[in-house]
Amino acid sequence: MGTDLDYGFAVFRLGLLVGGLALFVWGWRARRRGEARAERRLRLALLGVLAATAFGSYFYFWRFARLHVEDTFHYYVGSKYFPELGYYGLYDCTLQALDDAGRADLAALPHVRNLATMALEPPPLALARGPGCKQGFSPERWREFAADVRWFHARVPGDRWAHVMEDHGYHPSPVWTLFGRPLASAIPVKGAGTRVLARLDHALVLGAFLFVGFSVGWETACFAAIVWGTGFLWRYSWIGDAFLRHLWLASSLVGLGWLRRRRHAGAAVFFTTAALLRIFPAVFWIGWAGHALRELVRTRAVSPATRRFVAASALTAAVLVAASVPVSGRGLGVWPEFADKISRFAEHSAVNKMGLGVVAQALERGLAGGGGSGALGAAIQAARLLVVALGLFGF
Repeated sequence: MGTDLDYGFAVFRLGLLVGGLALFVWGWRARRRGEARAERRLRLALLGVLAATAFGSYFYFWRFARLHVEDTFHYYVGSKYFPELGYYGLYDCTLQALDDAGRADLAALPHVRNLATMALEPPPLALARGPGCKQGFSPERWREFAADVRWFHARVPGDRWAHVMEDHGYHPSPVWTLFGRPLASAIPVKGAGTRVLARLDHALVLGAFLFVGFSVGWETACFAAIVWGTGFLWRYSWIGDAFLRHLWLASSLVGLGWLRRRRHAGAAVFFTTAALLRIFPAVFWIGWAGHALRELVRTRAVSPATRRFVAASALTAAVLVAASVPVSGRGLGVWPEFADKISRFAEHSAVNKMGLGVVAQALERGLAGGGGSGALGAAIQAARLLVVALGLFGF
């Protein structure tokens, strides 16, 4: 899409971030000396302008205002036809549908990923599994699936389509499918439907920041929008104009807002939803759990707020997990299938993985010269655990 190499725009966004930090420092210093009302209004107005600009800059000011086709293919087709595809059938069945239409072009595909093993395989192996796909579809559903696949295939350049078929498939949780499948089934992937799909996340993120402004404060909401809008690791070319990719973020921000207003039950509902959508947002529970534990040690009693949070979390999890089973169309086996898919994905190396585990592996390879060392590996892992412990303490 060209966005990764737009260095001039990257410098512009870095300037927005620096400007936001400068206004943040200005406000901190002004509050210490007693900020005048006129000065505060000017500072907040400038902060609002920077926040709005940063929000627009994330979407490149709608320069690429269209559906993110490659990413949406996985989430739209994967959720809409999840009862038939599950977590392993997306690429095999896609290749079969294209082959039926004479569009498979196996020569243009270096590999196709086997989603059951995560291995890259020659396209004929994937195509050999294709005939079994139709057994899971009704004739009408197969025709609809094939039409959607052809629509996406026609809008992805050949070199990008090869990349799509080597990606990691559909791996959102069944709770994400609970939200995504009804929407994908209701919104056709053509005409105005594509604009609706591409704009859902705009509304989610904007609404979440507005809620943060309502619950926490205008200054905090603007600063959060600036950091989000100018971030490189979650830039537009990954998930911009995609389909419900920011649902976990919106839910997490609303949960933090409710927690700031001491609405513990409401915070629990949104934190639990975010965790069940993408798993990793469960980290937000750590800060709350640390505070609850400290209060328990200090007072020797479980507070009413803690009871409400735990009860609301348990109830939300029970409702969402139970509701996800029939919507998935795959029965109670959908959760074990999801666990297996995620475990295979976690074990698989990927260029966009990040975190202390990746750093530890790189350090061990670099310092040991590729040969490996038991003592060195143990020392690096010990340092990694220390950093994690310090981070959790700080959190």
